[in-house]
Amino acid sequence: MPAVLKSQVREAGYSWAITKDGSLWTWGFNNSGQVGDGTTKSRLTPYRVPGLTNVKAAGDGWAITGDGSLWTWGFNSDGSVGDGTTKDRLTPYKVPGLTNVKTIFMDGWTSYALTGDGSMWAWGGNDCGQVGDGTTTSCLTPYKLQFK
Repeated sequence: MPAVLKSQVREAGYSWAITKDGSLWTWGFNNSGQVGDGTTKSRLTPYRVPGLTNVKAAGDGWAITGDGSLWTWGFNSDGSVGDGTTKDRLTPYKVPGLTNVKTIFMDGWTSYALTGDGSMWAWGGNDCGQVGDGTTTSCLTPYKLQFK
């Protein structure tokens, strides 16, 4: 594995690292596909996530690449991956419609992204209206928040 630039170890038993060459490595607990290797089998050693290059930021089930694309995977019971389903995603998925993503927050149920044009997007669990779309129904794809 190349030299590590950033890393995080989670109490939940899942870990990740971004290496200096911009690749993403994951390992540990994998019951929902959070390692991104196409399985739900835990990995005991670091695994280079294929298809992700020039990774600038990462977290539990997400990565932002140098072109501003957002990739998500893993736990998806309320649609937090943004792929239009509630099925766990075992490999990274490029979230369509989001460009120039600067930061993201995912709590496992609801996801929020800020883009370079100042827009805020939300999707996933919405039982308390946290997506901001005027409903309490899970939102399975990103919704651009309206501040009026």
